[in-house]
Amino acid sequence: MAYNYEYPYTDSNRYNDDWLIGKVKEVSEAQEALEERQDTLENFVETQEETLEARLEPIAEDYIDSMIASGAFYNKGAGAHNGIYRGKNLGTSVTAEQWTAIQSGDFDDLFIGDYWIINNVTWRIAGFDYYLHTGDTECNTHHVVMVPDGVLYDNTTMGSIAEGYAGAKNSGILTNAESAIEAAFGNSHILTHRVHLSTATSGGKVTNSAWFDSKCDLMTLAMVYGSDMYSPVSSGTAVSDWGQIECSQLPLFTLDYSKLVLKRESYWLRDPITSYYFANVYRYGIPIGTGYDGNSGIRPVFCIK
Repeated sequence: MAYNYEYPYTDSNRYNDDWLIGKVKEVSEAQEALEERQDTLENFVETQEETLEARLEPIAEDYIDSMIASGAFYNKGAGAHNGIYRGKNLGTSVTAEQWTAIQSGDFDDLFIGDYWIINNVTWRIAGFDYYLHTGDTECNTHHVVMVPDGVLYDNTTMGSIAEGYAGAKNSGILTNAESAIEAAFGNSHILTHRVHLSTATSGGKVTNSAWFDSKCDLMTLAMVYGSDMYSPVSSGTAVSDWGQIECSQLPLFTLDYSKLVLKRESYWLRDPITSYYFANVYRYGIPIGTGYDGNSGIRPVFCIK
């Protein structure tokens, strides 16, 4: 009886090699076809996912933006907004709606890290209502605390330390900064509030202070780092009457510490820390002391209303 290569055995004792090879080939071809179909199916699913994502992403973003703008995710006001970092580009000028949001104290659709790019400077939101209800004359105006991303200008000396930071400020170190701020936001929108500044130093400590109007100032150690780690406040037997309002870290640096030296630039702080040194943020991100007659950058803090 002949098997004609159609069965596993050519006879009762021998395998049909051609049959076995053919079956292996059939299985291999079937597997390849199955893999091709699987690849086709995977590509189809991937394409559909990408198409669906492309369609849903803008819808989801619009929905989230509308929910944020409506305040559905948080309470309105400084307390909530000081705890949310967003970092959104707000444009090249403050809109009428944004001024209204600031003046109302709701701060709708404004968050920590948001910024305007005006006159080639990135002005970033650092806090909300930081000075509200402070000062010897109470601040009752809602406001947004602003800092530029980097120094406005460099190679500036503090000039002297004998009259504290007030003496350095009165020498005109912030004149150009004030002009740049007014040009960007308009003089009528810059908040004037009260600050307590050092006016005299002796033996490396502040010995006198006074209240001043402020539209623009250098930041303090505490505003940047959250601590006055270098400031000698008391002698062990007496406490200086020098106390600054700015004793807490700005929300910007709390929520995104990288903004401390975003542009790798050193800049002055207002704290006298010895008879020769003012505090300084070094470009590596560490706090240091720099002699009052040395040079560093001006990165001011101010408020818009």
